[in-house]
Amino acid sequence: MVKVFTGVRRFVYAHTEPLKEFLALAVVGLSAALAAATVQPAKFLGLDGEMGSIAPGMRADLVLLDANPLADIRNTREIGRVIARGRVMFSH
Repeated sequence: MVKVFTGVRRFVYAHTEPLKEFLALAVVGLSAALAAATVQPAKFLGLDGEMGSIAPGMRADLVLLDANPLADIRNTREIGRVIARGRVMFSH
């Protein structure tokens, strides 16, 4: 089995390349795209014990959406808040 993941970034950048990668992967299914953007990069980097999922004690950078991506994958563009390293980086 081939593991696929989106680009791994160390810092939050104000560009849309990771989103474009995610949307392209979503054609194979939302769960596969979500894994490619979260769990798979953490496993590849050997960091799945500390990041890649939302759970107590895990490091997490979060993108909170204003619309449901299950209703329409393009709703991933409806970003309401970005949290990185425990700090709100963007909020409207």
